Amino acid sequence: MITVLSDIYPAVERFEILQWLRLPEGSCGQSENALLDTLASSATVAIEERLKRKMVSADILKEAKQWSRKIPLPWSPLIQIESFKYVDKEGDTVTVDNDLYEVIENARPAYIRFKDSLAKLPDLNDDMEYPIQIRYTVGEASEAINVPKNYKQAILMAVASGYMNRASLSSKTLQTEAMEHYINQILMNKRVMRFG
Repeated sequence: MITVLSDIYPAVERFEILQWLRLPEGSCGQSENALLDTLASSATVAIEERLKRKMVSADILKEAKQWSRKIPLPWSPLIQIESFKYVDKEGDTVTVDNDLYEVIENARPAYIRFKDSLAKLPDLNDDMEYPIQIRYTVGEASEAINVPKNYKQAILMAVASGYMNRASLSSKTLQTEAMEHYINQILMNKRVMRFG
């Protein structure tokens, strides 16, 4: 089971949206700003789901029912493993020793692989549904301002599309349909384009 522990942070700042839309600072009212923020969050989530990559760093918790010699870490790019623990037969929480595994970061997704020198994996607590817990951090950048430009461009294009067609948007459209088309197009195309 995978749980994103961090809040959703849009990968673009409001001033970037205003510049992209060529709107002067302070030209939008409170409801327009709220719409822009919603569009930015929705576009960010859509691109993250499409790519299985977090734009702004996020903490992830992976829980597992049983051991595997290779444990994939969904979401990319991996920044670091915060903790790798399990609950043993007696109910004690045990931290897995760093010397027993290696992290393969250049795979997509990254994964943990136990070293061959570890002959037997420890016994787990049978009473817990998910006795293995791995907490790790992923993300393209620590702040929205540092997210790579090609991802920002896809998000800004989706925001611009939603903003320009806001009269026909429903809450469902804000979250999925309007975003996916533009995001897929820009991610497949490496050219820099302006919208608006």
